[in-house]
Amino acid sequence: MIDYRSFINTDPPRLAELWTKCAAARAHFQRVTPELLDDLVFSKQYFDRKGLIVATEDSVPVGFVHAAFGPSKDFSTISSDVGVICALLVDDSHRGQGVGRSLLALAQQFLLERGAKLIYGGGARPFNPFYWGLYGGAEFPGVLASEPAAQGLFQSAGFEVFGRTVLWRCDLDQFKPPMNRQQLQVKRQFDVRAIADPQPATWWEANTAEALEQVRYELVCKTTRDVKASVTLWTMERKTEGMLIRSAGVMDLLVDEDLRRQGAGTFLVGDALRELKLRNFATVEGQTFRQDEGIGKLLSNLGFQEVDQGTIFRKVVNDATTMPLASS
Repeated sequence: MIDYRSFINTDPPRLAELWTKCAAARAHFQRVTPELLDDLVFSKQYFDRKGLIVATEDSVPVGFVHAAFGPSKDFSTISSDVGVICALLVDDSHRGQGVGRSLLALAQQFLLERGAKLIYGGGARPFNPFYWGLYGGAEFPGVLASEPAAQGLFQSAGFEVFGRTVLWRCDLDQFKPPMNRQQLQVKRQFDVRAIADPQPATWWEANTAEALEQVRYELVCKTTRDVKASVTLWTMERKTEGMLIRSAGVMDLLVDEDLRRQGAGTFLVGDALRELKLRNFATVEGQTFRQDEGIGKLLSNLGFQEVDQGTIFRKVVNDATTMPLASS
């Protein structure tokens, strides 16, 4: 018989085991330890144990769902208006028995009881309270296409497709910065400046990305010293089962309008990748929305390949105004 209860302090080892079994069988889950889950999930100041619902059989966890909330409009605190179902895992031995369906229903009940007007199934920045760096790639991708059972579960529960993401990966062993006349012209006109650990812009950003080391690269005009483009890369290094996991993600690429389609973004991201290669990172992830063809083309030109897709599901349960998702 399956029982359902809220998270308790003795759960982390078994939840880490469940997550790692998924990581062994699926491409876009990072392997974890109880310590890593504590670092990235349980120790966050807004973690609510009642939102992490565990399915057990004979007192042994066989699945869990984690429901939480997104940020307020000024990103200064959480808002109970917008719920996010961040994770939903069931042990392979208990799939097809209705465990996932029950967990999803309980997660929705938790969010509704606390006033949610809108619920995301999977999320994307800024609706990414947990699991950044553990699920997907550069960012929180929604629900991965490589998890069709999970996607079907949200659809059967009345969630609608709100957006689609594309996951990209670059193998740095094969990476060479492109060098052509356009790139040489950019190099003559601009310097690249790296800013380690840039200050987070908001309380929400500080909390969601606190475990990720970030570097912002800026493209600086040699004559005026104006910043004309920027990109942020995050890195995370953790030891798991004796192995050093080095993850890196590209996000927030911004290029001034007058420099677009002139190779500036390609040059800037390429220089950042070159530095990561020197630091012995093996791969770098990127993520775009399906409609962002320009950024997708840029990543492709730098040697990124599409490795998966994600779907962001949403259910409106009461009148709600929404914030836009991050575009890159």
